[in-house]
Amino acid sequence: RTPDWSPGGDEIVFLSNREGPFQLWVTGLDGGTPRRLSEQAIPMDGDWWVNARVAPRWSSDGGTIAYLAPGEEGTTLWLIDPDGSNARQTELSGILRFDWYMDSRRVIYTRNTLDGSGRIEMIAADLQSGAEALLLEANATELSVAPNGSSVAYNSAEGHFSMNRYLLPLTPAAVDQLPSAAGEPEQITFGGGVWHVHGGAWTPDSRQIVYTKDFDRGNLYVIDDYR
Repeated sequence: RTPDWSPGGDEIVFLSNREGPFQLWVTGLDGGTPRRLSEQAIPMDGDWWVNARVAPRWSSDGGTIAYLAPGEEGTTLWLIDPDGSNARQTELSGILRFDWYMDSRRVIYTRNTLDGSGRIEMIAADLQSGAEALLLEANATELSVAPNGSSVAYNSAEGHFSMNRYLLPLTPAAVDQLPSAAGEPEQITFGGGVWHVHGGAWTPDSRQIVYTKDFDRGNLYVIDDYR
């Protein structure tokens, strides 16, 4: 489940329960035997919508794989080297969704606001310095950062079945800096209540986004003489 390409396109990291609990695995494109990265179990006990939150993500520089797993303070961002060594827990917990920003040092993630109001905020974080910056407060899910760092795409709506894709433009940031919002979010899909959006991955040149349309159609039946 939840596969992600390596930056070079020659390997895929994914979650599998082929040997018991769900764990991180990597496979090459040559049809060889997949290799397990670690013994750590990653719970996937909800429906696909919940399970998609723990999807592993390969950093754009190829140096690190990040994933969500239980930690000391709830759902926590974990890191592991592509060879399966050096699995470590970061200081970021309570994460709902995440993606890398430009390298293996910075991430963008969402969490519930700390005031207990139930609102969601989008944060940029530096994993080395611990610095954070608020980018947006919105009902944002299924994050995907443009490979060139120009924006972050996300899905948002008041309800699941009216979900559309949005873009939040970002200011360029040096290696030791965090991005900031460069304007207001722009809605880029318009389901109009007929369909809603899931996913939303970028092409490598950051010029296009591929997503799925989930059509909310059904049939209503009447049963006569029901017994």
